[in-house]
Amino acid sequence: MTSQHHKSAKIVMESVNNEIPQQKQRFVSTSEQEKKRILTERKSKGTQQSTESKMRCFTAYLKEKNYPEEKDISNEHLPNVLLNFYSDLQRANSEIYKINSLKGMRASIN
Repeated sequence: MTSQHHKSAKIVMESVNNEIPQQKQRFVSTSEQEKKRILTERKSKGTQQSTESKMRCFTAYLKEKNYPEEKDISNEHLPNVLLNFYSDLQRANSEIYKINSLKGMRASIN
């Protein structure tokens, strides 16, 4: 093979290599702000409002029963606090919640 052919083959190979699309990374690094945005947008507005309402209910319970704020309750005491909360919880009209409502409350507080 002549020198000219060798150069031509090299140019063709470089051209082919440059035309091969670069494979995208499967995993990217996401900023904390982007993660929060994704989590917020993942829930519907109704779900967000329901979660906020249930958290306000739990916070009001803690205050009324003289418990520390939720962030200050130790992992050791949390199960007992939650048991008391679910046991004491009733609707504004004094009716008790149905089991599915309590499950929804539990999911919101988690």
